Amino acid sequence: MITREVAKVLRWQVRLTAVSMLLGSILVSPPLIGLLSALAGGMLAILPGLLYAKLAYSRRRVAPQVLLKAHFRAEAAKLLLTIALFVVVLLVFKSVSAPALLGAFVLAQAAYWISLLSK
Repeated sequence: MITREVAKVLRWQVRLTAVSMLLGSILVSPPLIGLLSALAGGMLAILPGLLYAKLAYSRRRVAPQVLLKAHFRAEAAKLLLTIALFVVVLLVFKSVSAPALLGAFVLAQAAYWISLLSK
């Protein structure tokens, strides 16, 4: 289930990934490698976030202990998926621009803070 708060974070992640893609295409040579590396970095943040939301918010009206366990499991799954996706990207995308990849990932992760601090 995508709650209003989760949708807000996801919108920020998509926006920040788009900005990263623009910057990657300008700052990295060749531009396509920068753009694709930034896209991959953004997706490395967005896809695990979607998994977290699906697992953590699948049941709403449960005991607090059950809800806490769901969040812990969701966070563990998110971490494992993030690591797996990083490995896949680094193995498959041989010409990846590490600065564009990591920059976009960090910027997309910052969406959590931006979403919390914005009204």
